[in-house]
Amino acid sequence: REARAAAAREAERKKAEVHAAFGTKGLERRGSMPNKMVWRVNSPSGLTGNVAHEYRVKDKLTGTRGVSFVMGQSVEQQEEIVQCVLFDQDVFDEHKAALWWQENEHRFAAQQRKNAAAAAAAAAMHQGKPAAAALAAAGRALSSASLAALPAVNRADKQLGGAQNIPPSAPISEMPGGLKRTPSAMLKSS
Repeated sequence: REARAAAAREAERKKAEVHAAFGTKGLERRGSMPNKMVWRVNSPSGLTGNVAHEYRVKDKLTGTRGVSFVMGQSVEQQEEIVQCVLFDQDVFDEHKAALWWQENEHRFAAQQRKNAAAAAAAAAMHQGKPAAAALAAAGRALSSASLAALPAVNRADKQLGGAQNIPPSAPISEMPGGLKRTPSAMLKSS
């Protein structure tokens, strides 16, 4: 009887760890990859969708057997970023995958912030909003490359009829929707 209660507590603990790592959505299972569990790291809206830039690689940093990444090209900087983590079901169950993610998610945090900001800007541009305002409204810390791109974004906004004109030397806090954090070193006017 005590063994059953202990097993039930252990199952609940594992279920809670999986939920803490992957939320209510959990891992995806796809028919095209029958033996894999998929965890989406970056939103597809921040990726180019160019299949010529999509490929799988093993996790060389940890060398963990049964973990691979689907790479894609980011819209923002045209660089290769991790799109999804694939867990081989012969090696991983959901709990083991959750433990791996909790130990390694810090490796993807910067990519996720940049990709989310790029996705927000793309969505705003699709809705006809100025891109610089969309980046500011995203509420994310922007990379130096993003800040350096603001003069070009402002020119594009003007060409598209946007009224936004933020000088490249303006502090982020003066941008529409101002961000809470500002980079330690502001970029000089180019």
